[in-house]
Amino acid sequence: MKEREVFMKAIGTNIRFFREQNHLSQEKLATLMGVDRSLVSKWERGTVPITADRMMKIASLFGISVSLLYNVTEMDL
Repeated sequence: MKEREVFMKAIGTNIRFFREQNHLSQEKLATLMGVDRSLVSKWERGTVPITADRMMKIASLFGISVSLLYNVTEMDL
């Protein structure tokens, strides 16, 4: 697996973690973000990259810093 793919999957895992911690469905997060639910699913699976502005909006919705979404552990690599 390429480094970029690993990084995207790790970000997706973090998005899903914080979404679930905030008791949001993919549908609800999509509505808050103004996107389709399928795009949220693709972000969480790491199959589609997420833009910096959307990362900032998600972090704001979750009340966290963007760096927490970018957090990648050695286990992810």
